Amino acid sequence: MFIGIDTSNYTTSLAAYDGETMTSLKQLLKVPLGKIGLRQSECVFSHMQTLGDMFEKMQNMGRLHNIEAIGVSDCPRRVPGSYMPVFMAGVQTARSLSSVLRVPLYTFSHQEGHIMAALFSSEDDFWKTGESFLFLHLSGGTTEFLKCCFIKGGGFFSEILGGTSDISAGQLIDRVGVKMGLPFPSGRYIEELSKNATDPYELPVNVSENYLSFSGCEAEVFRIIERENIDMSNLSQSLLMAITKSLIDVFSYLFEKQTFTHIVIAGGVASCDFVREELGKYVSDRGKQVLFAGREYSSDNAAGIAVLAMQRSRDDGR
Repeated sequence: MFIGIDTSNYTTSLAAYDGETMTSLKQLLKVPLGKIGLRQSECVFSHMQTLGDMFEKMQNMGRLHNIEAIGVSDCPRRVPGSYMPVFMAGVQTARSLSSVLRVPLYTFSHQEGHIMAALFSSEDDFWKTGESFLFLHLSGGTTEFLKCCFIKGGGFFSEILGGTSDISAGQLIDRVGVKMGLPFPSGRYIEELSKNATDPYELPVNVSENYLSFSGCEAEVFRIIERENIDMSNLSQSLLMAITKSLIDVFSYLFEKQTFTHIVIAGGVASCDFVREELGKYVSDRGKQVLFAGREYSSDNAAGIAVLAMQRSRDDGR
C-alpha cells in the first residue's frame, strides 16, 4: 500500500493506493461566511485536527496495511523558493509515520500531485514514454500553462509557458462569489447559478499572447454587483465565459508556438462542466487529445501523491 498526504491551502487530503484500488479522503477547511480565505496559521491548525480523523477513518476502512512507502506534498511547485507553511502539517505527519513504520518517505510538489491525479484518472499511459505534454493547472491559487514530461524516479519536469500576470481564475471566482454573498470557495455555487442564465454578456479580460490578466474583469464585476436588481445567474455564466474565452486565447497562441499531441487539464476550476465542455471542444477541434482529471481528482487531493510514491518506490527497485 502506498500512502499520499496533501495539505493545501484549503483542503486536507489522504489517499491509499495498492496499484489497483484508490481510496481518497478529503475535507475542505471551514472558512467563515464573508471571508476570503484563512491565515496560514489557521490552515495548519485545521489540517492537524483533520488528519488525525482521516487516518482513523482510513484505518477503519482497512486501507492502512502493508504500507510500502509514503508520499507527501511539501511545496506548491517544484521551483526554488516555492514554500507555504500549510504543507508542513502534512510533511511532519508523513515524517512521523515514515520513521515509525520504517518505510521510505518521498516528497513532491502540490502541482505534481495535480498532474499525476489527472494522468491517473484519465487511464492514458502516454506519459510513461517521457512524451512532453501541455498541462493547464486551473485551480484556486494557480492558472498556469506548463510544458511537462515525466521523470523516471517519480515527478515531472515542467516549464512555464504562460499563465496569469495577477490573480488566478480560481481567485477571481472566489472573490466574486464572496462579493455576491456566497460561501468560500465559491466555484460550485457560481456554476449552479450559471445554469439558470438567460442573457449572459461579455466581460473584459486582458490577454497578451501567453499571459492574461483578470484584475480588469474583477473590477467590472464588482461594479456590476453594486448595482441594483442584478441577475446573479447571468453574471455567473458571464464570468465563466470570460475565463474560458481568455484560456482559449492563450491556447491559440501556444498552439502556434509549440507542438503537443496531448493536453492535460486539472485543478478545481477544471471540474466545472461549462469550462470542461468549452475547453475540451476547442482543443479536440484542433486535432489534439485532451485529458481532464476525473471530477473527484480535479480539485486538491492526495491521490496523485500516492501514485507518485508508488512510481518512485518501483523505480528505486523496492
